[in-house]
Amino acid sequence: MTCYEGGIAGFVPTFHVPDFLFLIGPLTIIGTLLFGIMTIRAHVFPRWLGWSIFVGYIIGLIGNFLPDNLANIAPFIANPGEWLFFLSFSAFGVVLLSQRSVPQGRSADMTVARDALPVDM
Repeated sequence: MTCYEGGIAGFVPTFHVPDFLFLIGPLTIIGTLLFGIMTIRAHVFPRWLGWSIFVGYIIGLIGNFLPDNLANIAPFIANPGEWLFFLSFSAFGVVLLSQRSVPQGRSADMTVARDALPVDM
């Protein structure tokens, strides 16, 4: 890694843009794929949301890194993958807003709370 004099009299290293992107690119790929997998495994949201993040990111990634001889069809692969990826994040909001916060017809069990209090002897 090449470090140039920068910052406060050379005490703070200056990073080049390619150095920074070299670090953040793989972390973004790993983090996004793990987020999709953990969404599937957690069973908090519907499984299709996790799959749409996972598959949409992979399709968009493949479409952006196609070789030059396939550059004519790259937008037709990358754009739908990116749309699927970003629309799945919107679907998280729709799922959260469509769920009821308190289930109706259920009340707290008072026997458990009463048994938890200390009893005077």
